Amino acid sequence: MLTQQAYNYNYFSSVAGPECPLPQLLEGIRQYGRLGIPPSALVIALPWYGHDYRCVDQAIGSPCELVPSQRAWNHSSGGPAGINYGDALVLLRNGSAATGLMYDHATASSWFDYRDRAGRRHQVWIDAPATLAVKIAALRNAGACCSRP
Repeated sequence: MLTQQAYNYNYFSSVAGPECPLPQLLEGIRQYGRLGIPPSALVIALPWYGHDYRCVDQAIGSPCELVPSQRAWNHSSGGPAGINYGDALVLLRNGSAATGLMYDHATASSWFDYRDRAGRRHQVWIDAPATLAVKIAALRNAGACCSRP
């Protein structure tokens, strides 16, 4: 049984985090390999979106513990909002992002903090061109991706 999840990875966490952390992505490939499925036979989707989490802690740049309504992605009571890359760029470019775009080396993922109009802290985790390039290079190295142009 496969137990490793790499897409929508942060689904059950109470702390904001990446959609597709690189270590978990590579572990998923290894798990399929142990079942006899070669990396080249896998179809791998990478997220071109992220999630906008509202934080309990208001300290910019610190780990974001999710407000209770967003834990376990309880969408009926206001779970984290999906955010596309274009909307994330708007927040980054209009000066709303308090941290600027940050890079998490452990997961090869991007994130930033901002405050909404009510002054509440949010943390957005999203893959950007640079993080997707790192993940695609790792997938190529593992034999799981991609045709070269």
